[in-house]
Amino acid sequence: MTLLVLSCAASGCTGEEPRERGRASLTSADLEDAVLAGEHSGFEVIPQREPLLEDMDVVTAAEPSCQPLADLRSARPEHQPTGTTWAALRSGHGPGGASIVLTSLAQGEAKAWMTELKAAVTACEDYSIASQRGWSDRAALVALPSVDVGDESLSFSATSHHTPGESQVTTIVRTGGSLAVYLTPPRGKQLPASLMKQQHEKLAAAGD
Repeated sequence: MTLLVLSCAASGCTGEEPRERGRASLTSADLEDAVLAGEHSGFEVIPQREPLLEDMDVVTAAEPSCQPLADLRSARPEHQPTGTTWAALRSGHGPGGASIVLTSLAQGEAKAWMTELKAAVTACEDYSIASQRGWSDRAALVALPSVDVGDESLSFSATSHHTPGESQVTTIVRTGGSLAVYLTPPRGKQLPASLMKQQHEKLAAAGD
């Protein structure tokens, strides 16, 4: 029963399949056009042109079942993107450091990664990762209620053993063949669903 509750909290259990929008295999240029910019839901969204990750940012989980989570921070995830872009979020009512990362994948890859992520959040309550850049981390994960946005979503908090008491909230929303990853700074609150819905709509229309 505990596993079922965690799974539903993380993924959002419903009785029917949602209608999906948004095509797979968007390019980075498509995503740069689709990413939010300007004022949205109390945040200033600032698209970034510099790459979020460098080639050395290859992250590996100690446990293979946790690798889908590590891939969120890796320059070489198992599901290779066809396009990526990202934006920083700034608000006058809280700490900076929030971000949106958009990733598009080949047909079926986004849905497969989401399935793996949901399983990993349930299985990896405590997990360790290491980067080729030289850093390592160990974090405790807690599944959070999903948001009612996109074709499916997943939310969880991660608390690093280096900074106990400071949790980061990650929310992942799938729109067709693309993923939008929303990350808060330590001690930050989950980003508003209204902002995620606006991003979902732009992604759904991307490439048309």
